[in-house]
Amino acid sequence: MSALTEIAVPKGRPAKQDARELMSLILYLAVAGFSRHGYRGLSLRMISDPLGVSVSSVAYHIKSKANLYSLVLSRIADSLEGLADRIEAQPAGATDLIGGLQAWTRDHADYARIILRDIMENADRAAEVDHWYLKESVDRLIVLLGRQEPMREDVAMRFVSILGAVTYAEIALPTIKRFIEDIDEDDVRRRVGGVLEKL
Repeated sequence: MSALTEIAVPKGRPAKQDARELMSLILYLAVAGFSRHGYRGLSLRMISDPLGVSVSSVAYHIKSKANLYSLVLSRIADSLEGLADRIEAQPAGATDLIGGLQAWTRDHADYARIILRDIMENADRAAEVDHWYLKESVDRLIVLLGRQEPMREDVAMRFVSILGAVTYAEIALPTIKRFIEDIDEDDVRRRVGGVLEKL
């Protein structure tokens, strides 16, 4: 039984004319799967079983697991580009970047988990991939942070710290709420933002 079976997807083989719908469902399950299991932990069977199609059918549509992962990272990069566009439209300081990343992470929790996993696992996979799809988006956000904080040194490391802290805090909210009694999610986000402002 697949670990993704709790995700509601239509059962049965889609008709040929529904190839786009099948690809959309494959990508949906891939995001959830890569988020929960990482690149190495996700199998194509974990995607095919909830869809009620064969592994070979999934493989036909995606070509390879590496290609599927690239498609997912490309979607995440597009989403980060949207975040950068919003931040760039209202440049007013690092608070905008931190708040923007917090909102983006809250709204895209699976994407945030994939980023965290990709950063942690990328060293192992770096030799296997030709292109890191998130690089251009991350570089753009680093440039925006540098513009908002021109007097700060080592903006890239500050950005990595912000991204890691915001992503981790959002993913760890249930655990944080157990450790700190009488705290709600908005208070956690506010306090994390305040700590990051001081970095």
